[in-house]
Amino acid sequence: MNRTAAMVVILGSLVGILILAGQAWFISSVGSRLDTPARAASGVAATTPISCSPIEQLATHYHVALLLHHDGGVDVLPAGTGIEATCLYWIHVHDDSGIVHIEAPASYQSHVFVLADAFAVAGMGLDAHHIGSDSYPGREISVYVDGTRWAHGPGAVPLIDTETIDVVAPGEPYSYTPFKWPPGFLSPPAN
Repeated sequence: MNRTAAMVVILGSLVGILILAGQAWFISSVGSRLDTPARAASGVAATTPISCSPIEQLATHYHVALLLHHDGGVDVLPAGTGIEATCLYWIHVHDDSGIVHIEAPASYQSHVFVLADAFAVAGMGLDAHHIGSDSYPGREISVYVDGTRWAHGPGAVPLIDTETIDVVAPGEPYSYTPFKWPPGFLSPPAN
């Protein structure tokens, strides 16, 4: 074998070894993520352990707008909430638009996810006196769904496609403003 051919064989072998090592690393990291614990809200009825899947689960797929009114402004769940390097939680947030994505397996098509589920994935508390780490002892937060006040516990608000959920801290001003959905999120009107 001539010297050039020997170099090609050696370089090809090294490239092959690097490719195999990279594949082994990827498989082991994905495999370890399959054991990522589900996130569930504690103490809130109707919550669901939200799993993290290595691929998008699009059989159940819809969106809600979630706006948090506190500290004199309007906030949203942080971009990247529920998104890990190798898996997506069934409830997650891509950006800072206020849109929460619900993407779950087909077996959840008739399941009703609730607001506490979204907060659990974000690692934030939500109850009558707390929004995340903000505490309002002796005063209760208010929740509005498409501008109508929710009369039950804040965590029990169902996540319904294209509804706007406003979580309002005590003493914060609130007036309903319809959410401006980007193109592609709303269903076309029925004819």
